[in-house]
Amino acid sequence: MAKENERTIVIPLAEAGGGKGTLLKKVFNAHGYYPMHLPMSSIIRERLPHDASLATELERSKQGFLVSDSHAVPLMLTAIDRVASESFLYFDGVPRTMLQLYAMRERMASNGFAGARVIVIHLNTAQVTCGYRLAFRAIQENRTDDKDMSIILRRGEEFRRHTQPVVDHLAACAESAYGWKFYRFDGNDILGTADTLHQVLHLPEHHKQQPPSAST
Repeated sequence: MAKENERTIVIPLAEAGGGKGTLLKKVFNAHGYYPMHLPMSSIIRERLPHDASLATELERSKQGFLVSDSHAVPLMLTAIDRVASESFLYFDGVPRTMLQLYAMRERMASNGFAGARVIVIHLNTAQVTCGYRLAFRAIQENRTDDKDMSIILRRGEEFRRHTQPVVDHLAACAESAYGWKFYRFDGNDILGTADTLHQVLHLPEHHKQQPPSAST
């Protein structure tokens, strides 16, 4: 249970289509919580005018590849520094690799996040469910990348190659090595999982204060 004025950081991990965005929005919106949202894709797009090399990374991500650590890590660390005073954060898209995880932990320990309540949520979702959801999103949002099966499959491969080791590592030692809480949920059942997740998060009232938009 979170203490009054305690800081909370939520880190969801799931394949594309795994339901992390849908699930967390459902929980936060239903109960009136307003975390500072740090989406990696938006951070990259916002930095594009200042760093032309990111255009290649963004295009690679549209093809199903992860953003390289050489770009993802500095952007992630800069974003963490700029929200160091926030009490409720939701990381979206990081850490995707072990290097990102280690860099995140070091930065959080050194810039005021030490002692924060960190909750890692892994959604275990069947690949066929992910595929159905992405196909539906392709229709809803006219996402061309979600219409391409080769891109969908590549995203899954990238997750299993680079991010599953992060999941396995945190599942084994999140609390003992990091002081973080790790929870695994069934990503195939968003409605059922939402109620359970809300109970696990047990967020305090002060997290219902709406923060300003994240700035990068």
